[in-house]
Amino acid sequence: MAGCGVDPVPRPASASTPDKPQRFDPSPTPPPPTTPDLPPVLERVGNPVADNVKLQGTLGRSLWDVHRFGQRLFVGHGDGSANTGPTDIIAYHLDEARFSVEATLEEEAILRYRTLGGRLFVPGADPTANHGDGAVYVLESQRWRTLTIPDVVHVQDVALRDDRLFASIQKRPNIAAVAESTDDGDTWRTHVISGWRALALFELEGSLIVSSYGGGLSHWQDGTFRPIDSPFGLSDPDPVLTDNVPMEAWDTIVDRAVTCGDRTWAMVADGAPAHGYEGPSLQRLSKQASGIVATRHSVAGQVSDLFVFESRCHAVTNEAGDGTVTVRIYGDDSGGTWELLGEVQSTAPAQSGTRVDGHYYLGLGCVGGCTSASGDLVRVAARK
Repeated sequence: MAGCGVDPVPRPASASTPDKPQRFDPSPTPPPPTTPDLPPVLERVGNPVADNVKLQGTLGRSLWDVHRFGQRLFVGHGDGSANTGPTDIIAYHLDEARFSVEATLEEEAILRYRTLGGRLFVPGADPTANHGDGAVYVLESQRWRTLTIPDVVHVQDVALRDDRLFASIQKRPNIAAVAESTDDGDTWRTHVISGWRALALFELEGSLIVSSYGGGLSHWQDGTFRPIDSPFGLSDPDPVLTDNVPMEAWDTIVDRAVTCGDRTWAMVADGAPAHGYEGPSLQRLSKQASGIVATRHSVAGQVSDLFVFESRCHAVTNEAGDGTVTVRIYGDDSGGTWELLGEVQSTAPAQSGTRVDGHYYLGLGCVGGCTSASGDLVRVAARK
C-alpha cells in the first residue's frame, strides 16, 4: 500500500556472497550493530469518499469519526452547511480489507457513531429535506432502523441509561433539549435545557451530563435535566441574537468526553456561532460540592478526537507545519498525566482515530482547505 506520510528510512544493502569459502572461526559471532528505531510510517488504507463529487472542496471530505463495531470500522463524513446529503454509511471490513456502503441516510452528514448496549447508533446530525424530522438510526440484525424524533432539526449525540435512550437535540427553531425514550425510540419525551442546541452526552462520576451551545452543562436528576454549575456557558450576559441564536456571543462548549476508570476527559472549545469553534483543549472534568470543575492539561497540538482502547483514554492531536501536519497520539495513565504513544507526519490532519489490535487507524480531514489526502483512512503501527 502506498504511504501518505514519512517514507521509511532505507536500510543498508546486504553484503554480497564472498567469492571464496571463508575459514571457519569457532569464536562467537559478535552481535550485529544496533539500528536506531525507524520513524513510524502512515499506511494508506484507502479513501472511501474520493469519488463523491458532492464532497470535493468541502469540509465534508473529512472523516469525522472512525468507530469499530465488530470486524468493521465505520467512518463518518459529510457537510451539514454545504448540504452534501444524502449520506452513505461506509464501513471498512478489517478481515477482508475492503470498503462497503451499508446504507444511505437522509442526512447531510454523519458526525459520530455510538455503541450502546451491544448495538450501533448514528445520531442524525442534519436531516435532508426528504426527511424533515430528526432521527436516530440503529443497526439491528444487520438492518438499519430509523427512530424518528418529531420537530427536531439536529441530533448531536445519544446515550443509554437505565433502559432509557437519550438524544441531545436542537428543537425547532433554536431550542436546546434532550429527548428521552422508554420504549426504544417508538415515542419520545422532551426535556428543554438552557442554550440553543444540546451537544455531548456523557457519564461523569455516576451522573448523566449533557452540554449545550450557550447553556453550559445540565445533569439528569429526579426524572429531568437540571442545570449544574460549571465553567462552561455564555460569557456575554446580554448577547446579540440572530433568529434567536447568539451569533456574536462567545461561549465555551464541551464537544465530546470519554471516561476511563475514575477519569473523564473532554474536548473543550471556545468560539461563537458566527465565527466557529476552533482549537479545542484537553480538560479533565470532576464533580465537587460546588458543581463541575475542569482542569486543563497540556498536550502538543490541537486535540481533534478522544477514544478509549483497553480501558485507557487516548487523544489525537495535530500540529501544522510547513506543508505537513504532525499527528500525535497520547494515552493517559492513572495519575492523570498524558504519555506520547506515537508521532507521525501527514499531509492532512487526523480528524478522528481508534485502535485495532496493533495499529492506530486515523481518519484524515480538512483544516484550512483540503489536500489530496483528505478523506483517507490510514493506519500506523502502535509501539506500545
